[in-house]
Order: sequence, then C-alpha cells, then structure tokens
Amino acid sequence: MAEKVTQKVESGTTNRVQKIPPQTLPTAYSSLGVTRGYDPVSSKDLRMFIVGPSGEGKTTFVSGTPRTLVLDFERGASGIPGAKAHRLHIPTAEALNKIIAVLVRDAQSPTKPFDRIVFDTIDEMAEVM
Repeated sequence: MAEKVTQKVESGTTNRVQKIPPQTLPTAYSSLGVTRGYDPVSSKDLRMFIVGPSGEGKTTFVSGTPRTLVLDFERGASGIPGAKAHRLHIPTAEALNKIIAVLVRDAQSPTKPFDRIVFDTIDEMAEVM
C-alpha cells in the first residue's frame, strides 16, 4: 500500500496541501537489493557489530542478554548491575586462545552453553593479540 503523506505549504497568503509521493528507490540501489519494510531475521541467524563512543551503553546492552558470553578485554563488563550475560576477562593472547579452543569444541555440541559470544572491545582485543 502506498504511503499518503501530506504537507502544509504556505504560499503568500494562501495555504494549500501538497501530496508528497512515497520515496522512490533509484534503480542503482534496488538492483543491489536495497529494500525497506519489516522483515526480521531470526535471532539465531543474527550477527551484530556494535560500534559507538565509549560510555554509550554497548556493554550494558549485550550484558542484558541471557546465554551470552562476554570476552571482556578491558574489564568493562564487570561493572554492569543485573547483568544476565556471563563474562570472562581476557588479559593475554594465551587466555584468548584457550577460550576460543573451548568455544570451537562446544559449537559442535547440541547443548552448547552460549548462543552469543561478544568481544568487548575489539581495540583492546587487538592490543592483547
């Protein structure tokens, strides 16, 4: 169904209502697969990369999700009250390699303990590596 949007336009001393057509997507974008509308992905198929300035709530957001493991490279996740996620401080590359080995092994198991793995933060992870 096409959207019907109106806009009040003042022209001198008279007012008129002008119909604004729905946004038409240029062919260059639609040919790439750009779409709009509600078409959610199953949470099991969802992959997210959350980026933002320090203190914006990224860690708080991910800590509120159950069955999540936060690989905490900067110890930021330990200060989240009411967190539902599990966390593990990763101070060294050796610690990172150990947890990755366990996660890879458990990924094949039907009873894996986590649905999501969070790397918090990527820049600190790069320092550890």
